[in-house]
Amino acid sequence: MTGDYMKKCLMIFIICIPLVFSGCIEKNATKEDEKRSVPIISLENMPESLVSFQNKDEEEIACALFDGLVTLGDNGEIEGALAKEYSVSNDGITYNFKLRDDIFWSNGKEITSYDFVDFFKNLLDPKQKIEGAENMYCIFGAKDYNQGKGQFSSVAIDSVDKKNLRIRMNYKDDSFLYNLTKPEFRLRKNFDLLKNYKNQYEKIDYSGPYKIASLEDDKTLKLKSNEKYWDTPKAKELVISINSNEMATAAFGLGKVDFLFNLPIAESQSLEEFVDYTYVGDMYAVVFNMRKDKIGENLVFRRAIEEALKVLYIKDDIYKEGGFVDTRGNMNFISREQGAKLVMSTNEHDSVNLSKVNQWFKEMNFDKDTEITLLCPKNNTAMFLGEKLKNVLKEELEINAKTLYLDEEEYEKSLKNGNFSFALKLFKDSKNPTGFFNYWTKDNEKNYAGYSSIEYEKIFQKYKTSLSDSDKVLLNQILKRDVPYVPVCYTSMSYGVSPNISSLKLDGNNNINFKTIEFSMK
Repeated sequence: MTGDYMKKCLMIFIICIPLVFSGCIEKNATKEDEKRSVPIISLENMPESLVSFQNKDEEEIACALFDGLVTLGDNGEIEGALAKEYSVSNDGITYNFKLRDDIFWSNGKEITSYDFVDFFKNLLDPKQKIEGAENMYCIFGAKDYNQGKGQFSSVAIDSVDKKNLRIRMNYKDDSFLYNLTKPEFRLRKNFDLLKNYKNQYEKIDYSGPYKIASLEDDKTLKLKSNEKYWDTPKAKELVISINSNEMATAAFGLGKVDFLFNLPIAESQSLEEFVDYTYVGDMYAVVFNMRKDKIGENLVFRRAIEEALKVLYIKDDIYKEGGFVDTRGNMNFISREQGAKLVMSTNEHDSVNLSKVNQWFKEMNFDKDTEITLLCPKNNTAMFLGEKLKNVLKEELEINAKTLYLDEEEYEKSLKNGNFSFALKLFKDSKNPTGFFNYWTKDNEKNYAGYSSIEYEKIFQKYKTSLSDSDKVLLNQILKRDVPYVPVCYTSMSYGVSPNISSLKLDGNNNINFKTIEFSMK
């Protein structure tokens, strides 16, 4: 290892001494371990099943074990995977996928279009309750089948022959191919085995670059290359180690881990030489509870908070500190490439008029001693942002603000029940305009703000079919006028790469491209 790297390691070691002695960073630190020939990837969660993926860690493991029709390259372009090419009809309704000739399951059996038909049948089966299945509702018949209202025979996914797959749409959907690149749409079969993979991994048929060699104590997953895979992974073996974020960071500092996501913010700065950021495109926003008898029902209050939060946009250190992308209070639907250029950048901002905010509060007879609570999910990023937001309200406006951090289940329950004044909410894939605009429709069960606008509904129904820029502008203008939410930041994701890894790429979905990993112990 380099001298600089060892200095950084020493720093992290000192910071993390309690972690080291409480449990087990060093218990396997043998000379043999120091000369290991296998890269160690640290994740926080081991999947309970390989059928549906509930978080990013589960998606990463899926990407190591399975491959899809297409993939999203690190340049943001759709590329062939198990399909060597595809074509789309002029009206955008019919997709034809031509499979590679040299694709096989890990057991040596040929992968055919019939496997994909069976896969989609299982994926859309209402009994499976697959996360993200609704992304396939653009396919003719898929929604009815997934909701138990029809048969799969009515779903327009067909084998033309064993190497050609045809999919017919309900309507043109430019996001369809991008959705197909996501981990949940990677080819799998024998879902009963996948549900019990921890005891059945040797019987599973893998379509991706690796297969499971062993699973130890639900903490260590050893992978070996899939010899039947159409491409050649650079690393013959991999180890996925399950650790808490703090333990993984300590292990990374000690050279016991070669790659990890989402380093704690303070440690990201200490190890900045070995840490990078990738733009994610998810958006954190403050969402108001606009239901009756809630303070968020008052438009003046919402506008006052919107103006006050501009304080965040004129303090670039907040965004640099967290590696976020500044929204400047707008929903811009920026691309991954645009976002990558903005991570950690410095921007100029308009000034904030706090005197105007205080005047608004005075006009609405708002009592600043009234306790208002910002509801936040309990994770490192949300807690960092929650404290920044609370401080703006307390220090700049002298409002009696507090934060309440809840685990995911309790947080969602509180949102659904309307038990909040305003909340910090993460909008996934916010760069997708249709999905984001749909969130604010009155019939969307996840429209926790209770926002409703007849004008908005009419334009959205038109936009769903037109996808026109003019309708998108109108929808943005209505939301800007009504202020059901205030954008705070777009997210980026930190990741640490040790000097032992000479090559590792993330794909366009920010998942590890496992077959690109090259490792040599320094």
